[in-house]
Amino acid sequence: MYKPITGEGVQVAKVTNSGAFCVTQLCLGSNYVDLNKIIDDDVTTGAYYGSILDVLNSKGVTVKNYDTTYPAGTVTGYLFSSEQVLSLGILNGVYVSTYLNGQLQEVKSAGSLLSISILSVSNTKSYLTFTTTKPFNEVRFYTSGLAKNFLNGLKVYSAFAFSSLNPNQLNVEHCNMPIAGRTVNVSYDGPGICAACNLINADNIINANSNDFAALVTPVTILSSPSVGVLNTGGVYPAGYNAGFVVSNSDGNALAMVNILNTMSVETYLFGQKQESTTVSSGTGGGLLSLKILSFNNANRAKIGFKTSKPFNEIRFRQNFGASVAIAATKIYYAYAEPGSCTDCNIYLGSAPSGKFSGSLVANNPGFFGFGGETFNGTYGIALHSLSNVNNVITADREDYAVYTSPLIAGILAGARVSAVNNGTAFPAGTSAGYEIVQAGGLLDVNLLSGITIKTYLVSGNTKTLRESNVGNAQLLGLDILPGNSSKARVGFKTTKSFNMVQIELNTGLVTVGLGNQTRIFGAYIFEDADGDGFGDCIDLCPGDNSIDSDFDGVPDACDNCNTGSFAPRLNSYSYTNDCNATNQTTVVLPTVSEGGNPINSVVEYHTVPNPTSNATRVSNVLTGVGAYKYYVVFRDQVYNCYSVSLPVTINIKNCVLPDLQPVVQYGISEYGPAYRKIAVSIVNLNEVATNGPIAFTIQGLPLSQQLVDIQVNGAAAGNVTIEGEQFPYDNTKWNITNNSVAGQNNNYRFVSNASYSIPPSSAVTVYLTIKTHNNNFGDDVMFYVNIQPNSGGEVNNTNNGVYYQLFYDASLVGNLLNQKSSIKLVSELSVYPNPVTNQAVIAGIEAGSKIEVYNTLGQLMTSTTATSGLAAIDMSKYAAGNYLVTVTGTTGVQSVKVQKL
Repeated sequence: MYKPITGEGVQVAKVTNSGAFCVTQLCLGSNYVDLNKIIDDDVTTGAYYGSILDVLNSKGVTVKNYDTTYPAGTVTGYLFSSEQVLSLGILNGVYVSTYLNGQLQEVKSAGSLLSISILSVSNTKSYLTFTTTKPFNEVRFYTSGLAKNFLNGLKVYSAFAFSSLNPNQLNVEHCNMPIAGRTVNVSYDGPGICAACNLINADNIINANSNDFAALVTPVTILSSPSVGVLNTGGVYPAGYNAGFVVSNSDGNALAMVNILNTMSVETYLFGQKQESTTVSSGTGGGLLSLKILSFNNANRAKIGFKTSKPFNEIRFRQNFGASVAIAATKIYYAYAEPGSCTDCNIYLGSAPSGKFSGSLVANNPGFFGFGGETFNGTYGIALHSLSNVNNVITADREDYAVYTSPLIAGILAGARVSAVNNGTAFPAGTSAGYEIVQAGGLLDVNLLSGITIKTYLVSGNTKTLRESNVGNAQLLGLDILPGNSSKARVGFKTTKSFNMVQIELNTGLVTVGLGNQTRIFGAYIFEDADGDGFGDCIDLCPGDNSIDSDFDGVPDACDNCNTGSFAPRLNSYSYTNDCNATNQTTVVLPTVSEGGNPINSVVEYHTVPNPTSNATRVSNVLTGVGAYKYYVVFRDQVYNCYSVSLPVTINIKNCVLPDLQPVVQYGISEYGPAYRKIAVSIVNLNEVATNGPIAFTIQGLPLSQQLVDIQVNGAAAGNVTIEGEQFPYDNTKWNITNNSVAGQNNNYRFVSNASYSIPPSSAVTVYLTIKTHNNNFGDDVMFYVNIQPNSGGEVNNTNNGVYYQLFYDASLVGNLLNQKSSIKLVSELSVYPNPVTNQAVIAGIEAGSKIEVYNTLGQLMTSTTATSGLAAIDMSKYAAGNYLVTVTGTTGVQSVKVQKL
């Protein structure tokens, strides 16, 4: 995905204010070399937009693919970076548009694309994309009504286009998987109205260390909606995944996080189009925003996200317009995507679990409150309040709950306690404990939390020893907001002492709001985290430090036995061929370094099988020898000797010593009249290098009574020859003609030019023979054996199984010595060769100025060009296998021929 638009048929140009585009040196100015970097294969190079605007009346840049028409549903746009934050007001004057053969198809302003990842920091590259609804073969990036100095720091790297259908699906195997690695970009949207907003150390969000963070700095009162986006260009996450961010406020205050939760939202996008957006109070797709406090060495982080219902490849964290709370700065550690089956590892004490999670209610101590007794389950104090259905907190149904109705009058020493104890097994220090509750009317606020106390005890027999008492203060009390419409929350803390009993106390004397309301108490929960890294033991992949993942495969380095990562090597191309103009013509050198670098201790290797297990299937990255090959590129961990997933790589090494030449023979009535025939023998060079040497061919079966009137090469006189018997009065300065007959064959004459002729790539040398026929009829057999390689030392003939052409008086066409369908063609008949074609097709039998078009079976135009001579070459190497229709429109009408691409 996100493949730049490059190739032989791709052209980059500047767009003028009139809407036209030009590619001349004058138009391109002194920066034309940089402009061409936009269409090379290197996405790390580009052109500064200020230089694009620097000459004449240019207002933008365009990239056009003359060989490909992209269908509707294609994702297109530009990759670029900015040295300064640009407001949406400025971006409303930036446009991306598509054209088809010069006709405008669609236009989008950057400001209208709400999902844009354009507002970068630290020169981070970003994407401006949209999904087209019409076909196109050109995409433009331009500005209107903007001062050039606003855009001087904008750098354009490439245009790109790829299908939105059947994208690569990203399958995540591990929970809490950070979205990071070489295919991931981070961007920042800081609208101009929020001049004080900023994102510091943005790249920390997508690096290999999940303890690093970026700081989203906002003023005390936010009047805009700054956002931070993480885009994975390597594929798409499926619907049903959990997605979100791990964040914290600047002082690690859990209650402050709760207080500002309503200002936050998490959004997902697919190829630039918004998919879902959720907040704690509203959302789409079956799950509202959830928050889980992760304790990392007593530094509270919040895991904020939701379960998606649509696929996505970008996640954005947004602080919403209109918030007026003291946010100061939000630390953003990373974005995550994980399977929807991932659990939060909280286990509830109750009647259903066995072992240490089997729980029961704690009996009250005898006596009356205030007179030696103690309430563990029930109300206390003198007030009109109640606690009902307390047994529900330990039932197997997690939707059962007890209800506490608080008194109507504030300041009264009254409240309720609920206590649950396990089977006697003590949970170790470092285990988190608390209760799941709901406040009727909505999300718990700081005022209500100030009246909640979580206590732990160690129970042995009838002795209950208080271990810790945690009042809802700013530093220690944690709060999880659960997804869904119930506004459920977990209130608890990370213990420092062992325990086996958990109690919640709601003290109405400590609160000033929410009086008379009901609080639902669902049950006591336990969260085990033996290594204290914030991840529950049920999803913890390795004990100890989980923060470093150098190869981005979701397995921390501390317990990763394979450092090859979860991706195959990323190569600039996965198809290679030799360069016949190079010193080592028949050698292909495959890359040994992945784009973006290799994972730690890993090297790039090529194997004959897709899933290698040993060195036995490895091949060298330096390949020689003519032929077609298919190998698989992988990372190999040199320490653990393991392999990554693979991708296929195709190699085609052409024979540069024996160029790919093709003979074509045509005939027609000569300008001398109907008694004369003009035979055209063309030798076409289908290779990408020129070939040089004399021309050689043999005429067999020419009757004694016939006369060879004229020989020309490429239209120039090459010497007259008259055939009378076996005597040849000829111009021996130009031709060497000898009798080359063999047993059983008469009149087999060999023609070899004394001069050498050069055949450039995709061009031909043509020999024209004018023959006077016998009795004005072409009534006897004539065979032509054509040497298809100049300077080979002898023409191809029937003695060495060459291709031959035979003409009969009734224009019958035969020829099959090599089982090839080679035959003489009428001059006026359209022909394409070779057919089937693998790389380049040459079209013959056309007139200069003819319009040549190639269509696929869907009727889509693949390429269009104009012939400059009687031959034209079309590069079909990048076409998909299948059938295509070549149409030629000239002065004599329209001709068509079907071509098969292998």
